[in-house]
Amino acid sequence: MKSCILLSMLKILFVIPGISRDFFDILKRLSSRWQNWKHLNRDLSKHYRNARRVFYGSGIITIAGLLDSQEYDVKVIDENFENLNFDEHYDIVALSGQLIQTERMIELCDIYRKKGTYVIIGGAMVTLYENEFTQEGVSVFVGEGEDLFKNFLADFKEGTPLPVYKNKTNVFNKEIRSVMPRYDLISRYRYNLIGVQTTRGCPYRCEYCNVAYLLGDKYRHKAVEQVLEEILLVKKYWPDSMFYFLDDNLFADRKYAYELFEAINGKVNLGVYGTHADLTIYRDKTLLKLLTDVGEPVLAFGFETLDIRNKEFIKNEVKTNLIPLYPVIVKELHSHGIKITGSFMFGFNGDDLQYVDKVMNFVKENEINAYFTVYSVTPKSTLFNKMRLEYERQNHEKLDHRFHTTKLLNRKLLKNNNFILYEMEEMILKGLKKAFPEKIVISRMEGIAVNYFYNKLGML
Repeated sequence: MKSCILLSMLKILFVIPGISRDFFDILKRLSSRWQNWKHLNRDLSKHYRNARRVFYGSGIITIAGLLDSQEYDVKVIDENFENLNFDEHYDIVALSGQLIQTERMIELCDIYRKKGTYVIIGGAMVTLYENEFTQEGVSVFVGEGEDLFKNFLADFKEGTPLPVYKNKTNVFNKEIRSVMPRYDLISRYRYNLIGVQTTRGCPYRCEYCNVAYLLGDKYRHKAVEQVLEEILLVKKYWPDSMFYFLDDNLFADRKYAYELFEAINGKVNLGVYGTHADLTIYRDKTLLKLLTDVGEPVLAFGFETLDIRNKEFIKNEVKTNLIPLYPVIVKELHSHGIKITGSFMFGFNGDDLQYVDKVMNFVKENEINAYFTVYSVTPKSTLFNKMRLEYERQNHEKLDHRFHTTKLLNRKLLKNNNFILYEMEEMILKGLKKAFPEKIVISRMEGIAVNYFYNKLGML
């Protein structure tokens, strides 16, 4: 592509890809040993329909917000609600997505490339695996897209788009760029869950987590005034939907959290709303009151383990020091009217069925909506880099950073801890059946399915 683009108005399609049906096929296989097939099929079909009505396009509508409607013909389609018309012409198609959208994102990229449409592609999975997406007729965005998109547009108009646009490694803006996402472009869709992003980054460097690589280990945020404006827009378009703060840890900067919730209080009631948080907030009575003053909070916490011996795997003293206090913390949060979703991780060296039972009983006795995962290597995490170096030393070969590398290192990690994934799965299912014999709880197994889905992508 060399000739200068002379069009007066570029036609750009932003696509929120559909979630992969294969992800639910994995859940179906995991769940098939739970109860009768009819009941299972009904629950999974309902779960799939609900999942398709969740908003996955924060990055898409943020980048769309950079464009002047007087200069660009901009359209956003959420494939979970609306079919794409592949006969319609666009100058550029922009794709972005999360893990469970990756397969469809790859398919759409191929479809539009074959049509001769220029494709740009970004998001977390692209940033983690840029080599999997780099090809002719595609520009790959590695990192935060606001500045990258502006650079791409300038190059595209000159007929010289680059194959890769990349932020400098670990260099992040001190504040998130003040771009108003284009909620109006998706207002026709009836989301069951939708929200805003207020922060990026996380100061806690858990060894198995890659948020610090993706978004930085310093806490950054939008201006409170802009966040409030976005919240009012979301509540205008989706007044009855569950609201969600799309942040990894909304309360890491306590001063900012106070300012934000004080600004929300009296301006809008969020109704039932959720976000991710760290367990240290249980001590902050002022914050807990603010959270319930603006709505009915459902907070997601990473409990990870009930065994203090696993602190060598977690490598986060802020988190592991709280393990003996978990029952007290849960009681305190519940007493303030806060509902809890907790993630628990299995697969550490020494985990056995007795320990799984201990976790299941804790979940049941404390009325926690639980999410179970397997201790895993996530791409570009500290654990990933450590295991990759160890593998290369032992085997005298370099590993390409592709999907299959994550799969290979995950197998090695579980083997080091005396597990294979199937054995870990069986222990969790046995514990679930014993503690919750009366019903299937899909959300409790989604975390296991995520691990399988990473492995499935490793086969692409």
